Amino acid sequence: MEWTGIESDDMFQTASFCGGYDADENAFCFSFFSKSGKEYWFQLTIKEITDISNRKVETIEVRAADY
Repeated sequence: MEWTGIESDDMFQTASFCGGYDADENAFCFSFFSKSGKEYWFQLTIKEITDISNRKVETIEVRAADY
């Protein structure tokens, strides 16, 4: 699948997460909303997602949203 052809910033949505593929970043970019309402951002490349699924990565770096 060529993700750049279906780019969408809200392709995946749950109560705590919202995000999708961003062609400019060449990665899936997400917002995570904590129970206290604080927003955090993180992004994952396709390679990083593959590494996660192969258990080569155990943590994901997140940062507080800065508006």
